Amino acid sequence: MKILIYTWGSRGDVQPYLALARALNEAGHESTLAAPAPFESFAAEHGVRFFARDDTQLRLLERPDVRSLLYREASRVLGTQTKAEKKEFKAELKELMSGIRPIMKQTFVPMLDEQFKAAEYRPDLIVQTHDDMDYGHFVAEKLGVPHVVAELYPFYTPSWHYPSMAFQEKEWPGVLTRLSHVLPKLIIPMKRKADRWRTESLGLPARRGRHNRMRTADGRPVQLLNLFSEHLFPRAADWPDNVHSIGSPLLPVDKQYTPPDSLVRFLAAGAPPIAIGFGSLSNPDPHRNGQMVSEAVRAAGVRAVVIRGSGRCIEIEEPSDDVLMVDSVPFDWLCPRIRAMVHSGGHGVVHDVLTAGIPSVSCPLFKESALWGNQVRKAGAGLESIWQPFMTTENLTAALRRLATDDIMAAAARRMSEKMKSEPGHAAAISVIERVAAGKVPAAV
Repeated sequence: MKILIYTWGSRGDVQPYLALARALNEAGHESTLAAPAPFESFAAEHGVRFFARDDTQLRLLERPDVRSLLYREASRVLGTQTKAEKKEFKAELKELMSGIRPIMKQTFVPMLDEQFKAAEYRPDLIVQTHDDMDYGHFVAEKLGVPHVVAELYPFYTPSWHYPSMAFQEKEWPGVLTRLSHVLPKLIIPMKRKADRWRTESLGLPARRGRHNRMRTADGRPVQLLNLFSEHLFPRAADWPDNVHSIGSPLLPVDKQYTPPDSLVRFLAAGAPPIAIGFGSLSNPDPHRNGQMVSEAVRAAGVRAVVIRGSGRCIEIEEPSDDVLMVDSVPFDWLCPRIRAMVHSGGHGVVHDVLTAGIPSVSCPLFKESALWGNQVRKAGAGLESIWQPFMTTENLTAALRRLATDDIMAAAARRMSEKMKSEPGHAAAISVIERVAAGKVPAAV
């Protein structure tokens, strides 16, 4: 069976879908991953056919003005801005969006054209996300093939337990939580452009409910694969049977990976270190990050593997003997060899550290990353998140000391590892996809 998988975002967003594509290939199917162009080599490493999507919108995050505003948004999310700061932030955001919005409008329809082009080889089934830019369900309708939605968060199924994605950080009474799912149905970005593309490019008629990714053209429910651990976000009691709790589809450890000699020697030279990395988007001043990390490692009396990341988020010009700097290292290889991890949060790294059974602290820049960190803390397997703009030598030192000495937290992380390893994973996802392709209704997982 030929399966086309659409995804979008950073490496952490793309990786679960690549893992699913690889697992489908190993089960005898032919998967194609349609993802941002920079991840073509990543897919090739795992033998997955790739369709490169334009990454113009993604590259907006590399702009210094965007990074600066994202960095300062943390104070808005946490409610620490003064009235004057709020006014200034809104003015800067308005000015920034006035320049970005035309780019997003110009690239939207070409991105839709790309999605249809990716399906020229006529797949038998499409897997898509719930992203506003993902119109795989239109493509599936045009081709007359079924589609499945796969997601990394629990906020896309109307529920009394989880709010909609727009209000993910809210903890409201059940009725408000349920009502929050109405808003996304009323506000659909680029709706007119998508509708025009649907009729003019695909030749599909306008129909009621066409923007609902969770309903087929004839009104039947679409199967949803939740690609995250239900031990972090438990299954809601009111979710219908078309929602399947899969767990996180992790990529297998790369047995071909050869770590640098310096890393091997450092790991063998003493007690398991703590890994520290802030992802690809971080503080506009990597040298400030480096100074804080160096001072905190020294004050806490720990050893650390410090990961620069693709955005070179941390720079330490003259690291001490208790610090090893690396550009990058596969987390699934590193995590079983360290005591704990300080990371940027996010779906991928959180599942990697918990699968390895080590405690962690999230240092987020986005509220989605903070969300994962909060769930880890609630499970007892990590500390309260330290937002990057509010990180200091003092709070980072305190976190490193706790990570190095808290045996209760370490035991909780090991228990989470055991639970997560027992989740259905790839086998369940493949079973659902195969039954959908065969025209059958899968039993709830």
